[in-house]
Amino acid sequence: MTPSHDVTLYHGLFRFDADADGQPRLSRTTTGPGMIPCPTTGRPLRISTIEANTAAICPACATHGQGGFVSFEGDLRMAYELWAGVAQHSGNSYLREMAQREMEKIRQALLTGRTELAQRKLTTPVVIIGREP
Repeated sequence: MTPSHDVTLYHGLFRFDADADGQPRLSRTTTGPGMIPCPTTGRPLRISTIEANTAAICPACATHGQGGFVSFEGDLRMAYELWAGVAQHSGNSYLREMAQREMEKIRQALLTGRTELAQRKLTTPVVIIGREP
C-alpha cells in the first residue's frame, strides 16, 4: 500500500512527499521535536542526528530500500549492542575482555541512570616542541 502524501511519521521527524514521478519519498521535517520518548522506557531522548531517504536494509527480511534513521545523544543501548557484537564475534581475546568490561559499565550506567559512568572523557593531547634538556 502506498502511503498518502504529507503524513508525518515517527513523532513528526519524517514525512512522505511525492518525488518527481509522484512516488512517495521519505523527507525530514523542519519542525520536528528536539527530543522523543524512548520506545522501551518512555524517558525523553535528545536527538543527535536525523537522516532521511537513506539506503537501508530491513532487519526482518533483508530487503533493500530507503529509510530514515535517528541517533540520540548518550544512547548507551546502541553502544552496548556494538560492544556485544565485539564480545560475540571477535577473534581477539583482548577485545572480547574489553567488550565485557565496557558492557558492564554500560549496564551499571543504565541501571543507575548515571550515563557518565559509561562515558569516556578524552584528554587533550599536548605537543612539546623543542630540545630535550
